[in-house]
Amino acid sequence: MSTAAAPSVSFTYKKNVDGHYVCPHCPATYERQNSMHYHLKKHAGMYPHKCRHCDKAFLQKQTLDLHMEAKHADKLQPVKFHVCPHDDCPYESRTKANLVIHYMRIHCADICKFTITKDKFTVCSSCSESFKSATAYFYHAAQCTPPAKTADNYMNYLKVIKGEESSKTEQKK
Repeated sequence: MSTAAAPSVSFTYKKNVDGHYVCPHCPATYERQNSMHYHLKKHAGMYPHKCRHCDKAFLQKQTLDLHMEAKHADKLQPVKFHVCPHDDCPYESRTKANLVIHYMRIHCADICKFTITKDKFTVCSSCSESFKSATAYFYHAAQCTPPAKTADNYMNYLKVIKGEESSKTEQKK
């Protein structure tokens, strides 16, 4: 899909009296520098994400992905979904990490004990380690505070942590 990293190019950015970035090649103006950056890449002909099925090329990978889904859906690989092992839970994710976080946050809430400091750090009550986000804490909690082996959800916990949870595969739409 993508080619090797494009050579680094440096652009010079100029602002008008309103504080907007001004294109030196056309009348375009942008409030944000990153918007001007992508605009200047168009003038430079820098389209690093190339479709391997046709002649199209794109500035951003997400635009290539949308193109693939719209024009070449029959050539896409099926996507694997990680499914929550609780029978009554419809949660599914494209990544195991997201499933682990979901499982700890929703199904192990009784054992996931943390505090939030005034600096907005999440601190694990079991080991006192601090995290910049609750998401990082829940991923940590999967290893630090697993459910007791006698808990009803222990077997499902093992399935999630070891990646043995059920999964399903679907063709991208």
